[in-house]
Amino acid sequence: MAPPVSGLCALPEELLLAIMDFFYDQVDTIHEDQTVLCSLCLTNRRLYGVAQPLLYRKFKAELCNNRQLLGILLKEPRIGPQIRELSFQDSKEYKSDPLTYNVRRHLCKKMEEFGITNPYHYFPILEVKKPKYILASDEVLAAMLLLTPGIQTLAIYDSKDPTPHSLAWMRMLGEVGFHRSLPLADHFQHLHSITIDMRRIPFTSIINLIGIPSIRSLRVMFATHENDVPEPFWDLGISPHSSPLKNLYLDFAPFVDSRAVAWVLHYIKALQVFRYVAENGRTTHNENLKLNYPVLIKGLLEHKDFLEECAIINRSDTRCKSSAIGSLQHFYRLHTLSIDIECFSLMGETLERACIADKLPGSLTGLQIVFGEADEFPDAGTEQIDVIDEEDWKECLEDLGEACRTRLPRLKKIVFRKYGSNCAARLRGELAELFSSNGVEVVEGSTWS
Repeated sequence: MAPPVSGLCALPEELLLAIMDFFYDQVDTIHEDQTVLCSLCLTNRRLYGVAQPLLYRKFKAELCNNRQLLGILLKEPRIGPQIRELSFQDSKEYKSDPLTYNVRRHLCKKMEEFGITNPYHYFPILEVKKPKYILASDEVLAAMLLLTPGIQTLAIYDSKDPTPHSLAWMRMLGEVGFHRSLPLADHFQHLHSITIDMRRIPFTSIINLIGIPSIRSLRVMFATHENDVPEPFWDLGISPHSSPLKNLYLDFAPFVDSRAVAWVLHYIKALQVFRYVAENGRTTHNENLKLNYPVLIKGLLEHKDFLEECAIINRSDTRCKSSAIGSLQHFYRLHTLSIDIECFSLMGETLERACIADKLPGSLTGLQIVFGEADEFPDAGTEQIDVIDEEDWKECLEDLGEACRTRLPRLKKIVFRKYGSNCAARLRGELAELFSSNGVEVVEGSTWS
């Protein structure tokens, strides 16, 4: 007679899964998750069957080759729907050789199950040798998304040299929530956060992503946009002020024009957090690409009743700045602001004329002021230039410090940040007492991102 089952194995599978799921969420790092759960599930066949989906729920590219994971998802169909966090990385080290015959066959079968009769719709550069499919790296990602309908966060990293992207996966994500007749209409109903770092991804393509019904946060790095503002994507059903996006981060965006950014802002319903780090001037001779503050602020004014955090940083030649930023007092809910000091005056004007306190909203509790451009390799004369310009900055900031108590009564913290020199440190030391006497703490340079 077999001995009675005791311990964890005696519990019903539903309860066992709930216990392991709770334990999984308490562990801090993905590597610890892997070590503990792998060791546990290998002690018993039943535990292994229950724990296996948990091992992949928070998938990161460094733990497994992308194509290996795709093979696992095809062979173990129950794992895909369990994945909640997906991180995809394609680098120079990854080979771009075709998938195996078996993986292609399983993928064809899966597309048939979803009712996809035209694979070209999602895989535009697909080479077909019936019944084989040869996939590029972007199509591998699209295939992984096909098999992970329940993901909540998606991070995509491409560290290769700039190359054209088929963006098959973006077409797949872009259809969510628009046409119920599409095969993947029920996918990604809980996808709320997307991070894209793909080196020169077309900026206009993100309009497809902001229409996802559950999207709340979108971060795009190294986006490009060299053309005029495109026509709205009416064919996808996106209408102005319809996107549920709350947080939009555009980091290190070369070639992205302010008009294009304002155009995207027009489609968002109630933006709460906005960050725009511009890198124009240094990488292009296109004179149409300017950091136009009035255009950008006009787009943000559509969200003045909701915007709480804002950062507009010009990491480029100041010649790209075609105008001053003007007043921000309409943003009555804004409590955190990070901005360049030069944006308060036109080119050629001294900052003595810029009354910063008159342009800031009284709701601010935290302010970061960035000085100059972000030159990682400053010239030998940079320090001398800092000394010359410092007097303008100092006088302007002294006026700001004296006005804090009356015009910015809620301001509690201010950060001075200067790239490429110790000028910010000198200003911080000299102005700390002035701001402190008006109830504002001067802290070390950092951001609220």
